[in-house]
Amino acid sequence: MTERPYASAQSTRSFYRVPVSMWNYQPRALTLPARINGPGPGADFRTAYPQALSADNPLYTLVRGFLTTYLTATTGLDRYVLADSGLAPVGGYQSAAVSTLSAGRPVPQNPAPGTQVHVLAAVAAETAQFATVTLVYPLTVEDSGGTWMVAGIDLTPAIGAGAEAVDTPHN
Repeated sequence: MTERPYASAQSTRSFYRVPVSMWNYQPRALTLPARINGPGPGADFRTAYPQALSADNPLYTLVRGFLTTYLTATTGLDRYVLADSGLAPVGGYQSAAVSTLSAGRPVPQNPAPGTQVHVLAAVAAETAQFATVTLVYPLTVEDSGGTWMVAGIDLTPAIGAGAEAVDTPHN
């Protein structure tokens, strides 16, 4: 996480650990976060979103509108999500802007209803203290009668086929 002691201070990177369990295929936090020195050694995987999407792509427009209403708690989230998505605004940010958006496969021009595409969005969100934080959202979008809608926030980003772990010591 990037933190600042006050609004005009230089941001610094901090690490926190949250123990999780799995229940009904959903991760659940067991306790509140604990501040730690770093994540320690581990493996990083490459994600599977090879198709960069430009700002004129309909999915870009959808994701930009969704993340703005989701993160700033402005009205209109229902214009961007499927009715059964279970998503509600989280709020807490003054603004949100999509930095990059990529898809797991080419986006079809005339998709059949129910067609899904997995996308990965990087977002620059501004906090109430005017600090900019980068957030990343793996999303599933679905064609609903000719209109792309957000079906849900994926639990994890998609990992590329045949991906191998890259050993990365973090200190």
